[in-house]
Amino acid sequence: MLENKSFSTDLPLLQTVWDSTSLSLFKQCPYKYYLTMIEQWASKETAIELSFGIAYHSALETFDKAIASGMPYEDAVIEAVRVALIHTTSWTPKDNLRTRYTLCRAVVWYLEHFKDDNATTVILRNGQPAVELSFKFDTGVDSSTGETFILSGHMDRVVDYDNQIFVMDRKSTKSQINSQFFDRYTPDNQMSMYTLAGKVVLGLPISGVIIDAVHLAVSFCTFGRGFANRTPQMIDDWFEDTIFYLNLADKCAQEKHYPQNDLACNLYGGCQFKKICRKDPSVRQAFLEADFERRVWDPSKPR
Repeated sequence: MLENKSFSTDLPLLQTVWDSTSLSLFKQCPYKYYLTMIEQWASKETAIELSFGIAYHSALETFDKAIASGMPYEDAVIEAVRVALIHTTSWTPKDNLRTRYTLCRAVVWYLEHFKDDNATTVILRNGQPAVELSFKFDTGVDSSTGETFILSGHMDRVVDYDNQIFVMDRKSTKSQINSQFFDRYTPDNQMSMYTLAGKVVLGLPISGVIIDAVHLAVSFCTFGRGFANRTPQMIDDWFEDTIFYLNLADKCAQEKHYPQNDLACNLYGGCQFKKICRKDPSVRQAFLEADFERRVWDPSKPR
């Protein structure tokens, strides 16, 4: 196994540092969580999606910081494209939706689409722009080993939008961007965690999350914006439920048992591990080794 410092040294199956990705996996299906976070299996097909997302976010981060520092718009766009190209120097993707060209096009068109945006980057007390912020905070709840559960993650940007403070999150998708697309983010684990993190870590009155989405296609891309608002009571309810799931994960670690949730097998177009779960347990390892690769996801590490 690859090293993952988000897990306990006293109870190796117990994760003590959780981000929205790992928490979502456990909520969906404890066995899917086990295969992904503990066994560290990942689909070979998802690698390009992850790489594209990292490059896209890095390019836009560069632009946001450049604008906050006073750089002219055109120069900031050039810097963003330069970063996108650097990130993709060795790319040989088979996915024709996620190429160097479609990446640079998405970056340039996004920046043009929101050129006269009402959302402005918040400047923190230390004088730095609130862009690409890794966070980590104590839940105040101890695990069975006495270690405190910690929530962590990474926010793209914090903005002032019409005199309200929002976390901004950027998404890329192959789906059409419409009201149904944005509806999926309320309720949503990631957006609730970002809202709480902004309040706890930054001390800001976060109203929720703005989602800027890009619809990727071979010959074009389109953009849309939605809002995932959160009231204080909604965040309290989410946090109470989160502690319940963390304690349940603790119980799974102690008992070394992660049950399958067969009602989740066909969600989101079908679980990537469905073909594994359809096999007899005695042969699953062989199929995992043939179709998947090891990839560690460590929420304890800042991005």
